[in-house]
Amino acid sequence: ALGLAIWQGGLGMASAVAIYGVCVMTMIGCSMAYNMTETPARKALLRRFDHAAIFLMIAGSYTPFTTIRFDGAWAISMTTIVWALAIAGAAGKLFLPGIGKRLWLIFYVALGAMIFAAFGPLIQTVPLAGVILLSIGGLLYIAGIPFYVWEKLPFRRAIWHSFVMAAACVHYAAVLTGVVFA
Repeated sequence: ALGLAIWQGGLGMASAVAIYGVCVMTMIGCSMAYNMTETPARKALLRRFDHAAIFLMIAGSYTPFTTIRFDGAWAISMTTIVWALAIAGAAGKLFLPGIGKRLWLIFYVALGAMIFAAFGPLIQTVPLAGVILLSIGGLLYIAGIPFYVWEKLPFRRAIWHSFVMAAACVHYAAVLTGVVFA
């Protein structure tokens, strides 16, 4: 996608797509490190990074849309607010581990759902296919949450991560369709 972004939209688009890509890969990398580690002390630390990286991925997923497709005040305000909240959330996950899991889940979903505050500019500047893919990806993330919180369910993490990977793939298609090729 990065090469296509340079070809289609130049350095600005390539930078936005690179931020998106780095954030998604950070989330996946932190998740892999956490889930593959067996040492309890390391696992506790890596879990914080795993959960903090989710906030970065959410903000990274906004970035190509808010910086390339949105204009003026919408571009600046949405990008700034989303990144400020994501950084605050990531810092909270790293340094305030005692906050309950359900509260963090609400924060993740609320940050992802903030796009509805800019739904007007979104549907005016992003092709319908991109909006649909973005919505499907978000719904896939949300649909996986019950499996994540269902602690007695066998293979719940594998099921949860299947939803995460499917959603990440759909969001990748949304970035290509709604930003790079738009």
